[in-house]
This record gives sequence, C-alpha cells and structure tokens, in this order.
Amino acid sequence: MENPGLVTFREEYVYRSKVTEAAYEGRANVILHEMAHMWFGDLVTMQWWDDLWLKESFADFMGAYSQVAATKYSAGWITFANRRKAWAYRQDQLPTTHPITADIRDLEDAKLNFDGITYAKGAAVLKQLVAYAGSEAFFEGARRYFKRHAFGNTTLADLLAVLAETSGRGAEAMAEWSRAWLETAGVNVLSPEVVTDAEGRITSFAVLQEATAEYPVLRPHRIAVGLYDRDEEGLLVRSHKSSWMSPPRPGPRCRS
Repeated sequence: MENPGLVTFREEYVYRSKVTEAAYEGRANVILHEMAHMWFGDLVTMQWWDDLWLKESFADFMGAYSQVAATKYSAGWITFANRRKAWAYRQDQLPTTHPITADIRDLEDAKLNFDGITYAKGAAVLKQLVAYAGSEAFFEGARRYFKRHAFGNTTLADLLAVLAETSGRGAEAMAEWSRAWLETAGVNVLSPEVVTDAEGRITSFAVLQEATAEYPVLRPHRIAVGLYDRDEEGLLVRSHKSSWMSPPRPGPRCRS
C-alpha cells in the first residue's frame, strides 16, 4: 500500500526460504511500483477517479522501466509483455472493456476499474507515449508536471499540456493522441506486408493496421522495423533498424 512516505507490504513478500528467480523479480517490480506512487498518486493526485490511470498506469510503467534501467532484472520489459500486457490484452477483448480514461460516476464504478486496462494497458500505452514524445521530452515533461502541481490535484489535460511543451508536438497533436489511445477501447493488429521478387529480394514493405468492428479506431504507432541477416552459424543478426511512425487513416484498415 502506497501510503505517502511509508509503503507497507504484506508478509507474503518477506520470503522465509529460497524462492524462484521469477518471484524475486516480481517482488522487485512491486517495490518499484509502490515507490513510484510517491510521485504518481501521492505528490500529485488525480482530481477524480476517471483519471485513475494517472497513478496506476504510471506506477506499472515505472516499475518495469526502473527494473531495466537500475536493477539486475534487465528483462523487465519481456516479463511485462508476457504477464502484465497479456492480462491487458485479455481484458480489452471482453464485453466489459472500457477506455483507459474511463467515465467514473461514483465510487462503485471506481472499484471496478482497478483492472488490467487501468494498470497494464495504460502502462503499455505510456510506453507508446514515450516513443511518440521522445524519451528525454517525456521525462522533462514529468519533471515540469511534478514541479507545477506538487501537493495538488490534476487531470489528464495537465499532463498533456506539459508534454505538448517538451515534445514540440503541440497541444492539438497531443489531444489527438489522447483521443486515439486513452479515450477509446479495443485492440489493433499490426501485420507486416512483404513483397519479394523471384530471387527473394524485398521489393516493397508495409505495415497493415486493422481494428475490430466493435471498436473501429486506428491509432498512431511508433514502432521499430529491423532487417536481419544470417551469420556464419546460421543465426539471425540485425543489420538495420529504423523508427517508423504509423499514422491512422480512415476505415477499419490502413497501410503505412
């Protein structure tokens, strides 16, 4: 529990004997998650529960980010993808799915939103936001956000305002990003579309984005595209890498 200045843990995290490496990694993630709440949730608190993700998504994101950046658990993002993000994918395809920024009418609604979408999908979307804004711009935005709103309450608009400043993308671009990622539900599928000639050389490459009929929204994605060659032992080695911005286009499918 992330009490301000005094995080408390249940006895299940005080191991009395040797446990698996996965258990140690999981405990480290929980510790970092709760430490992150000293900033995301305690130093700055959301005005109302519809912005619950402003603390839980950020803490989930910072738990994995800090593990990779500052601990021996360098595979933290792989663990996140296999456990937390998989949890989000399942919940986002159920009839009970909802946007990350949900419409919370009362405290009963709030209790129902402590789920895989608020925690894990929100964290995955934040990872996309870091790629969209740029890592340095994102963390500079976080510093300004905490400095301006320390010991106060905020809304999503307050966060977008500082990121619009630091990323250079502007207020309208950040608002469009928010509408696509935070204010809609459902998942997209990105698929490679490769065309080769008779000798196996790639002549064209595209990324196909699709959405479900229930939630036909296409979203901007910043992804990395790599080319791989086989070495002398037959192993694949990446020879080229480039960042790719996949913009949304009208309709349930688009090519970039």
